[in-house]
Amino acid sequence: MEMQGDIRSAATKEVERSVYSLDNPYLSHEQKFEVELWFQFAGDCMKLTFTALAVATVFFPIRWPHLVAWPLAVNLGVGLANWYSYRKKALFLIYLTLFHKWAQWLVTVGACGLLLYSERYLLVILLFLWEVGLLSVVETHMGLYSVLAWKYHMHPKYAFFKRFYGHVFPFEKSNE
Repeated sequence: MEMQGDIRSAATKEVERSVYSLDNPYLSHEQKFEVELWFQFAGDCMKLTFTALAVATVFFPIRWPHLVAWPLAVNLGVGLANWYSYRKKALFLIYLTLFHKWAQWLVTVGACGLLLYSERYLLVILLFLWEVGLLSVVETHMGLYSVLAWKYHMHPKYAFFKRFYGHVFPFEKSNE
């Protein structure tokens, strides 16, 4: 019977370290907010790059490979920089200004208006889908963070908090 308890305990710890949820009991509301800003930053930089390039297509000939490659490069570059040199004050300032949700929506609506006027309908659809979160699958920083978090043996969002704050989670402690 004790062996079943050990197996359950090990399985529970495995699930807890591998699955991050916003209602987790390990981080405070403020800490969860910080983790989300950190995690979303590279994706928001990617989306802003794509938006700028989409708008630029109205004035300059930009080919589709460039519309895809540059945002991906920005995503990976910002993701790496964010992983290795996180700056909390700078990130919070950015999210209070340019990356505030209202500012993002304003930029997206303005860009969509210009693109609609210029008859670039596919770009309008892509921007809108991205703004509502339906294109997050193309944000490669999520995979990058997962790979970089392997050495911590936990979800990247937990690994972030461990990496920058030395936080020890209950699921890291051994049964012994």
